Amino acid sequence: MNMEGQVLAQIAYKTDEEETVWNVIQNETEAFVRSDYAAWSDCWLHSPRTIDVYSSQDIGLIIHHGWDKISQNMRDTFAVGHGCAGKVFEKKNIQITIDGTMAWVTFDEISRVSTAHKDEQSFETRILERTDKGWKIAFASLIVKGEQTETPNRLAVLKNGEVIWMAPGTDQMLKNCSGFTISAGRLRASKPVWDKVLQDALARAEELHSYFAQHRYLKETGHRFRYPIILGEDEHGHVVWCALSVRDGRTYVDFDPDAILERQLLSAKVIFGLSDGQLALAKQIANGDSLKSCAETLGISVNTARTHLTRIYDKTGVNSQTALVRLLLSVT
Repeated sequence: MNMEGQVLAQIAYKTDEEETVWNVIQNETEAFVRSDYAAWSDCWLHSPRTIDVYSSQDIGLIIHHGWDKISQNMRDTFAVGHGCAGKVFEKKNIQITIDGTMAWVTFDEISRVSTAHKDEQSFETRILERTDKGWKIAFASLIVKGEQTETPNRLAVLKNGEVIWMAPGTDQMLKNCSGFTISAGRLRASKPVWDKVLQDALARAEELHSYFAQHRYLKETGHRFRYPIILGEDEHGHVVWCALSVRDGRTYVDFDPDAILERQLLSAKVIFGLSDGQLALAKQIANGDSLKSCAETLGISVNTARTHLTRIYDKTGVNSQTALVRLLLSVT
């Protein structure tokens, strides 16, 4: 294998035929990494019945029917240099079933660009037919789970809080955070009463991990599941909160509120008649800043910040920063 890419897999073959089938899949991936059309083409069944399927949340669904379209798509891909040089492909959870002249193969694949430390996870299926020229791929599907490393200050957990994935830098952020910590591999809130709220929310989020549960939620609400958890104020006056979302059968916890707040704040400005100055202060409070920090960031005095906050309370009907953040995050 050259230095431009690697294809890694560990599998215990039950029969020589399984090894032969798996070698076709490995050869196809390795040829793709090298942009070697002839070797890649040799792994496929050249038939109008051949189908290639790609699906991801970002791109949608793309289906190529017939070898002519599949072949032209790959020729174009190699011609413009859209191959995967520099990527490392790791295949796991490999299952092979052979019945007569048909073979079904499923596996999970993790592809990463080592220099950027980006992982892309996918679930893949191959159906192969035995021909007089050996096993050939007649159907292939690739379902991308998503490239979660693009979102900072995010981690994925199980319903008991066990951390199973973390974006780069999130661990350092949590070390500087007074509201959350990771203890014995689990995400915990720093106060017992907060931790109960957090753990209960994680358990409820896991109920939406199945496709049909998420589909029903989307149909009933009109939007994907996203649940803010406002725990309270720490000893420095910072409002401690995070947001849960469900994707790819996992619960993700976000600690970066900017993307979550923008739409709610714009709606709150209209609904409650907030001025630009009041809106700016509300955003800083929701970002977890104390009143003093808010004043410093906005370039105003603490007394002016207090005046803004008092008027925000009057307009919204709340009387604490924690209640204010909870209200802002409930606006749709």
